[in-house]
Amino acid sequence: MIVSSSKDGTARVWKRDECIGVLKCTVTDPRGPPPKKPQKFIVVRGCAFGDLEGKVVYTVASGKRGSAFLSKWAFDETKNQFECFDRTVCSDHPVSAMSMSSDATALALGNSEGSVLLFNILKWKPIKTFLNVHDFPVTCIAARPYEVPLKGEDKSMIRFNAVSASADAQLARLTTQRRVPKSGSSRSAGFPLAEYVNKSIKWVLLLWILTVLAQDVWEECGDENGGIGAKLLCVRDNVLIAPSSRPGISVPPH
Repeated sequence: MIVSSSKDGTARVWKRDECIGVLKCTVTDPRGPPPKKPQKFIVVRGCAFGDLEGKVVYTVASGKRGSAFLSKWAFDETKNQFECFDRTVCSDHPVSAMSMSSDATALALGNSEGSVLLFNILKWKPIKTFLNVHDFPVTCIAARPYEVPLKGEDKSMIRFNAVSASADAQLARLTTQRRVPKSGSSRSAGFPLAEYVNKSIKWVLLLWILTVLAQDVWEECGDENGGIGAKLLCVRDNVLIAPSSRPGISVPPH
């Protein structure tokens, strides 16, 4: 079975090469006042099955501009057709890309403004909106396919909920996480020998430089009288920065 979306305001359910259902979508808010004049141009910009039997369908429709409406359809056995039993506004702008999670619990919706919306199907309400993710309309989006960790997530410990792309040549990875948990694998990975050796070498070099510097300070300014101010001037002029009058600085010493 296949469900398809179209510019004629319908989504169609196909069983092999036979159309077994025509879902006529509307873009009127069921909770708002009726429109002054009906919308003539309606595009179904996304569709997906909500179950494994093909009896539940979700569609996203909108006009050329304005809000996009998410509808839930179910097959009525008595009427032998699909009926819309819930519809809500899901975006203030037309939706240009849609993806259903494989467990049929969430939708990832990208709109023409470049924003991305995660929608909870079970609770029938938005999860989170990512505003202006892209500079152009979202052309491709993918919801998280399954619950097991994806490649790279075991190291970053960031669980991505969706990935979107656009004509701005940007790929966005979106997550609802607020904090990155500490990696348990990093704590149990054993003694970090390479990191310890690198830090040890850096400290040895730093101490060697400081030792040479301290020796020069003591030889040049250890017997300097006049208090701390005179010693600091001595360190500046004789250890750190040589004065221009010193032979070999301004004039070659030959």
